[in-house]
Amino acid sequence: MKKPSFLQGAAVGFAIALGGMALYGVLGLLFPARVALATLIPTLAAVYLAYLLWRSDVRTGRFATLVLWAGCAVTIAVFVSSVPLAFVVHALLLWLVRSLYFHNGVLAALADLGLSVLAVAAAVATAAHSQNAFLTLWTFFLVQALFVAIPESLASPEPSVRADDAPFRRAQQAADSAFRRLVTR
Repeated sequence: MKKPSFLQGAAVGFAIALGGMALYGVLGLLFPARVALATLIPTLAAVYLAYLLWRSDVRTGRFATLVLWAGCAVTIAVFVSSVPLAFVVHALLLWLVRSLYFHNGVLAALADLGLSVLAVAAAVATAAHSQNAFLTLWTFFLVQALFVAIPESLASPEPSVRADDAPFRRAQQAADSAFRRLVTR
């Protein structure tokens, strides 16, 4: 599967923000604003998590990721009484999933963490400036969509192969490829 693009991420963020506003409107009629927000945050995070898992090439561990994320979401709902803190913790959980499924190195994961912090800061600034929940949500997911610009690994590439190592490298790559085919069948 092809890596997601920024435009796709922006469109998904727009759809999540639009759906989130509709859900908040309904929840706002039934519950106090704090309860509506406490329900909305994990719901939208779950939708974004589903998008990330759908777009990832990594197939292993998806069920475990969903179970662990659901456990964390329930724990946050029970033990975190502050809505802003719940928002930050869910953003960190999304960062962790993205780091595990889209990045191969610590530096790339740290760059993604910086992006997540920037997304939270941009959402808070948008909320403070516009006091528009739709713009706040879309700003958050729009900044999150920039994760596609982070390379899978920021480590330096392997040194060039010496001429006498070339046959060995080809044989090693063929063996690795054969092993992957055996394991995936």
